[in-house]
Amino acid sequence: MNRAGWDRIVMALIAGGIVGFFVGYAVNYDEGTPAGGAAPVAVAAGDAHPVDVTPVRKLEPSPVEGGKTPKVIIHEVSDFQ
Repeated sequence: MNRAGWDRIVMALIAGGIVGFFVGYAVNYDEGTPAGGAAPVAVAAGDAHPVDVTPVRKLEPSPVEGGKTPKVIIHEVSDFQ
């Protein structure tokens, strides 16, 4: 196909999408629906099962400071000092 053929196909797809949108809106329009139309949110009953909050595994505490002679020294410098 040459360029003129592709232009026709693209224009037909765009026109079909616009027409489809408005036809779908016209078919599904319900005048009785209030603005916003959100349904009420379901609330859990008082007799719901309790949630198990026990940890799966316990983590060991991380060391705050290393030994006296570390193998690596990290020196942080900030531009705001």
